[in-house]
Amino acid sequence: MASALVVCMMLALAPDVGPSAVPSPSPTPITTAAWLGLALGETSSNVRVTLGKPLEILPTSAGDLWRYDFDSHNVGLELLFDQDQLVNIAARVKPAKRSSLADPFGGALGMSAAALQTARGAPIATYSNGASIAYGASDGVRWFYSIDSGLVSAIEESKPLPPTPPPAQVIADATHDGSSIAKALVVTATTDADAVNAEYVYIRGLECGVSGTWQVSGQHPIAQGGHDYDQLHAACTTSKVERDFYFDVTTSFGR
Repeated sequence: MASALVVCMMLALAPDVGPSAVPSPSPTPITTAAWLGLALGETSSNVRVTLGKPLEILPTSAGDLWRYDFDSHNVGLELLFDQDQLVNIAARVKPAKRSSLADPFGGALGMSAAALQTARGAPIATYSNGASIAYGASDGVRWFYSIDSGLVSAIEESKPLPPTPPPAQVIADATHDGSSIAKALVVTATTDADAVNAEYVYIRGLECGVSGTWQVSGQHPIAQGGHDYDQLHAACTTSKVERDFYFDVTTSFGR
């Protein structure tokens, strides 16, 4: 879906592409601050504790978009999550409504573009002939203000998207064939769920018997020697031979 929120996320990731030049004075240095009781980077479960259940959750190409009514139903609040991190907060005045909802730096819905720059100083960039004004911090956090008929109609706070974690892998070699704990296959993953999925994919990709495959029938965790292991019991679909596979999941255990 195309939306101003997704567009602003793209701008936050590449703030120097296409903006018009802004004359001196230099932008006022700012720091990241909590806003509306929320902090960029927090998890969806923490946000739900703060704001309750969202009106709706929409999947987008940039992540899950949560929507709330805010400021006595005068403002639509949109929260974007990527990899379960809050990466964008957007507050927009609803049609035919008014709001003076403010951010931590003196910007507020309903104020004029001139008053915004008086409060915040010179922006780092402007977009679309002044329809969007951006302020930024050294940590990559950006504040965007949408201007409609000379007034601030939306405020967004964005942070760079978290890096995509590498795919889970199972490392097998001459000394790691999975036949015992001493020869456990090493799994590199960022979460328990990713590790388990990688284990099952690996086992199901092995042939056995005559055109058979291994089918997992049980899983058992083992802690030994400061390492954490998964023991998976499997049977061949054709020969009915049974065996155990051992995986070292120390790097992702409990995550």
